[in-house]
Amino acid sequence: MKQLKAMLSIVVLSWVFLLNGCGGSGGGSGGPSSGPTPSGVLPVMTAFSINGSAGVITGNKIALTLPYGTNVTSLVATFTAPGSVVTVGNLLQISGVNPNNFTNPLVYKVTKGGSGETASYTVTVTVAPITAKAVTAFSLNVPNSSISVRPGIISITNINVTVPSGTDVTSLIAIFTTSGTGVTVNGVVQENGVTPNDFSNPVTYTVTAGDGTTQDYIVTVTVAAASNNNIIAFSLNGTPGVITEGGLTSSIAVQLPYNTDVRGLVASYITTGVSVVINAVPQVSGTTQNDFTNPVVYIVTAADGTTKTYTVAVTTASSASNLITAYSFGNITGVISNQDIAVTVPFGTDVTALISTFTTNGVNVTIGGMTQTSTLTPNNFTNPVSYVVTAADGSTATYIVTVTVAPSTAKAITAFAFGLTPGVITNNNIVVTMPFGTDVTDLIASFTTSGASVTVSGTTQVSGTTQNDFTNPVVYTVIAADGSTAEYIVTVIVAANSAKAITAFSVAGASGVITGTNIAVTVPFGTDITLQTATFTITGASVNISGVNQVSGLTTNNFSSPLTYTVVAADGTTQNYVVTVTIAPSTAKAITSFILANESGVITGTNIAVTVPYGTSLTAAIATFTTTGTSVFVGSTQQTSGVTPNNFSSPVSYVVNAADGSTATYTVTVTVASPHVYVANFAGSSISMYSIDETNGQLVPLSTPTIATGTAPYYITMDPSKRHIYTANFTGASISIFDINSITGELTFNSTISNGGQRATGIVFNQAGTFAYVSNYGNNAPPYNSSISMYSVNTSTGALTALSPATVNSSANTANIGNPTCITINPAGSFIYVANSSGNGFTGTINWFSMDSQGQLTQQGALSGVNVPKWLTFNALGNIAYTVDNAISQILVLNVSGGSLGFSGSLNSTGSQPERITLSPSGQFLYTTNNTGGAAATVSQFSINSGTGFLTGLTPATVSAANSPQQLAFDPTGNYAYVTSSTGNVVRMYSVSSGLLSQLSTSTIATGASPISLVVK
Repeated sequence: MKQLKAMLSIVVLSWVFLLNGCGGSGGGSGGPSSGPTPSGVLPVMTAFSINGSAGVITGNKIALTLPYGTNVTSLVATFTAPGSVVTVGNLLQISGVNPNNFTNPLVYKVTKGGSGETASYTVTVTVAPITAKAVTAFSLNVPNSSISVRPGIISITNINVTVPSGTDVTSLIAIFTTSGTGVTVNGVVQENGVTPNDFSNPVTYTVTAGDGTTQDYIVTVTVAAASNNNIIAFSLNGTPGVITEGGLTSSIAVQLPYNTDVRGLVASYITTGVSVVINAVPQVSGTTQNDFTNPVVYIVTAADGTTKTYTVAVTTASSASNLITAYSFGNITGVISNQDIAVTVPFGTDVTALISTFTTNGVNVTIGGMTQTSTLTPNNFTNPVSYVVTAADGSTATYIVTVTVAPSTAKAITAFAFGLTPGVITNNNIVVTMPFGTDVTDLIASFTTSGASVTVSGTTQVSGTTQNDFTNPVVYTVIAADGSTAEYIVTVIVAANSAKAITAFSVAGASGVITGTNIAVTVPFGTDITLQTATFTITGASVNISGVNQVSGLTTNNFSSPLTYTVVAADGTTQNYVVTVTIAPSTAKAITSFILANESGVITGTNIAVTVPYGTSLTAAIATFTTTGTSVFVGSTQQTSGVTPNNFSSPVSYVVNAADGSTATYTVTVTVASPHVYVANFAGSSISMYSIDETNGQLVPLSTPTIATGTAPYYITMDPSKRHIYTANFTGASISIFDINSITGELTFNSTISNGGQRATGIVFNQAGTFAYVSNYGNNAPPYNSSISMYSVNTSTGALTALSPATVNSSANTANIGNPTCITINPAGSFIYVANSSGNGFTGTINWFSMDSQGQLTQQGALSGVNVPKWLTFNALGNIAYTVDNAISQILVLNVSGGSLGFSGSLNSTGSQPERITLSPSGQFLYTTNNTGGAAATVSQFSINSGTGFLTGLTPATVSAANSPQQLAFDPTGNYAYVTSSTGNVVRMYSVSSGLLSQLSTSTIATGASPISLVVK
């Protein structure tokens, strides 16, 4: 399809040259081949194009001009050479495929299949200058026509195309070439051979040059009559023929350059008919070859079937021929007198880059040594240009081309005024109405004209300078550049008393600014302008708005939109004033709310204090705020609520801009709340609540020190969001839920739910916080009924809802296994583990379960061999687990693989009856609480080998604890530790250094009865 478009472009370009009277050999041998008479038709290249730009084939030379900026080092040519093989050098060329470097001229060799005869074509590519913006060829693709491509005749910037009778011109597609960088029609980019347009009326094509300048071309399409069967243009090898009409039998004479081989020529022609044949063989312009050794008869058929014949006779010039026989710019023909050529172009023509169409019987034409191609090569004709024509025998002739721009015929007065009072121009009459009292005897007119000069009674007039007496009409004579004249009669009328000004105006106490006939009033912010009374003064007789009389200080109006006040003068004339009332911009610039880390700030004047939960990162915190201002900045950064981060480690200044440009600065100070400790009191059925004094590690009771739980809370924990506290209530067989105040730490009772009659010993959540699992302590004698309760979690309210089924066995549930005292989840969140402390036979197990997407647990394995595993915990990587054997006072190191537990062989002794295990926040140290009553109660201290997970006792290996220590927890910094004492009813407090615990100076704080478990937030 691309090759077809390129071929059509070449055909069109050949037609265009013909219509413009193109000729000239452009040098060379004058034909595609010479030599012995061949057995068949000679090899010939009938079309050649690059990037859609058609080449001009003249003899054995092909010239192309490509748009400004084209890179010629790797261009792909599209060409047509019927029945022939084409090569460049030794490389076979395929149309539309092979790239070549056209920096210098390239020789394309065409070899005829069978005969082996050859012809060579020299291709020269020129890049248009940056200012180039010409349409160099134009045709229309006419569907359903035997001659589908109809060329246009380009005359300067006008293009005329004749299409066959009956053609629908509402959606025709143009094929064109241009030296510019782009073409548009009404702003729509035109693609050569693709974009359709409606040519019912003339269409303007705008060509843009590389420097951004433009040139408009007007395309006019004419539909031929049904009986038209003329050949209106004819050329061979770019040389036009002379058509002599003779009724139904007409003739065409073509003189070709010296030594042209006429045996295999391709004719380009334009016809108003629908088909052309030679000896019944259909002809295609720019494609079909014929032997013109003898006259050839063309038969043209019209749309109505009538025919007409044209006899084409071809001659060749002598070797001494060096004439220019025709010269034109488009359809403007030059006058050739001997060797002088004179061309007069219309006024306004740009002569700096004109492209001429010429015919010559010479073999080459140059200007300053540069070869000229008819209809293609642009030149600057500001001064006369010398064309040198070279004959075949080397003789030359010089033609001097002189271009004259016709003088302008314009002679209009386009504007006329006295000062600010304009005249009304109607045809050749100008009427000026001057204000009342004007002296018309010495008025000075200001005017503009398209003419060369203006006179009054023979006196030259200078706009804005020459005085005249306008008591009677004055005749202004405008003289055009070509000497023709036009007369304008100026009549001055003095108006009656016409004073009709508004000299003062105010609304809502705000004075208006009067500029010409516009009045602008700015009223204070908040003013209701829908019902306001204006105060004004006038020089006229009255004022109205849409016919309603206005009284200063009394009449009310709605000024939401501009109002037109019409002032009526004493002489009945009027003047309209447009009053526009604007409400001044707001001065508001307050921050009305400020939230950081979901905590609302307290705004006091221009100070904002925000307390955020402990652990909140302040270095890149994002605030949400509302403001009455138009914008808010911190430094030079504009703030977007809920988006822009800031470092709140120090106070931050927010600058609020009001609509009126004023500002207010708010200082935001952020305080991080203290961490909190919550202790579950087993016998007290309550939670004791404390804050941590970060300066010394001491626990400080909250203002409300305790809150009630279900009966006998055995374990306390938080959900992953740290918004809710849960207690597993042993005797109460229930779960208590509390909401946490993230700042004060105070708990608020949420709810208590039944645990299905099961005695709860622990609770754990999946990582997303969407499911909860509760370990249930069974009977110490058969039937053993230990289990795990399964719940879904409402992550917003914290509420628990039992799954279905609601429980799963916590162990294999054989005759002597059960009673889980610990339930936990591995760091990856993939398995749930239960430490079953066994029945009376001391045969405990640790069982593990997988979780499905519905929260249901499936047992995957069990580890036996631990007598009484009271607790289980993991290192941060999840590849090592630790459990205590309460019966033999040992801590065991376990290997973890795919969720399965195995003994590593590492055992370490602890204090007597170890209960629970805690790892330091750094993961470097491990601690067990040893539940021996009285003064012997201790906490064992170990360091952890980071590779193997094995333990080494610290020195000292234990530290004293209060009676019956149960659970140890660290503050968030890891600098302090807290241990519950179930029989001492206290929490013992320690400082931590290099893993070693040291009692604080005030070492204990009172709790409720039997504190057994604690959690730090």
